Amino acid sequence: MANGDKKPQLFREQNYAELRAHCLSTGILFKDPEFPPIISSLCFNNTDKGIEWKRPREIIRNPKFVFGTVKTENISQGNLGNCTFVAACVSVCHDRQLWENVVPDSKKQVFYPALAYAGIFHFKIWSFGQWMDVVIDDYLPTRGGRLIFTHSKSGDEFWAALLEKAYAKFIGCYQALISRCPEDVMVDLTGGVAESLEVKVGTDQQKQDLFDSLLKARSSQSIICASIHKDICGATEKRVGLVRNHAYSITDVRHLPLKTTGKMAMFIVKTIPMVRLRNPWGKTEWTGAWSDRMCFDDFTRYFTDITTCHILTHGANSCWREIVVWGDWRSPDRAGGCENYFSFLDNPQVNVFGV
Repeated sequence: MANGDKKPQLFREQNYAELRAHCLSTGILFKDPEFPPIISSLCFNNTDKGIEWKRPREIIRNPKFVFGTVKTENISQGNLGNCTFVAACVSVCHDRQLWENVVPDSKKQVFYPALAYAGIFHFKIWSFGQWMDVVIDDYLPTRGGRLIFTHSKSGDEFWAALLEKAYAKFIGCYQALISRCPEDVMVDLTGGVAESLEVKVGTDQQKQDLFDSLLKARSSQSIICASIHKDICGATEKRVGLVRNHAYSITDVRHLPLKTTGKMAMFIVKTIPMVRLRNPWGKTEWTGAWSDRMCFDDFTRYFTDITTCHILTHGANSCWREIVVWGDWRSPDRAGGCENYFSFLDNPQVNVFGV
């Protein structure tokens, strides 16, 4: 992890330990003045009626921050178009060291016993070469008494919903999570280096090279997401269970051995290249061969884009230099937006190779 041992900076100068101690000493649950439970934190218009902010203990009788071991299959996206966040979150869960870095003090962040609960939680998010410690209260947006955004399938585990809130606070509001670039989300949750590529495999060798690169990335604990950005071969939800313009987590890449029979079976080793995918929705899965797993031929037939985030060592020393970029993103000719827009290169830039 990049600078994993370096003490994180305080986001908006909020010190989790001090705030929590104050709440416990006064008996007053934390209510975040920097990201209050009001409409501006959602950044939706006032016509979105019926949203109530509730603490987990108001939603369910016995909420848990983490229930047992972290399970990726227990995370569902909800009613916010933030599949890139959920896909990256699922991928981070597959690396315990990464998860424990983003979700610190997981055994101390609790709802019970009452003497240890202060309504305050914190997470770490990577920003411009350093980890930021982001403090939140545990008010979450609900409708009809249920969470409307990221939630656990079981209904009683809240770490993912609270991490989503911390990330929403970090980037401005919940609405800012919608359609956020997967590269940005992956880097923010890992401190790694992201790269994107189009799936173009005109020859068997190109296909083999792509699979080998994904296999190497997974073996080095990189996290990988994939998506479909155009209708290739009728890749529609109804036809094969795949969703366009939607981020999937690649949770495993491997050569799967096939059983062979006959006299020559002991001399012949056959394998098939496979990937394992997870839809952040927690439903609408691939309906083709191999169920949740997909052979690489089918993967390259349907998927068009891959984003890989390479983790810069676990515990090894990493070299970072801080570079201050002066520029005004508010003026029309300098506010290019994210990479989804052709105007992206209008944003202030710096040539880091010359520094």
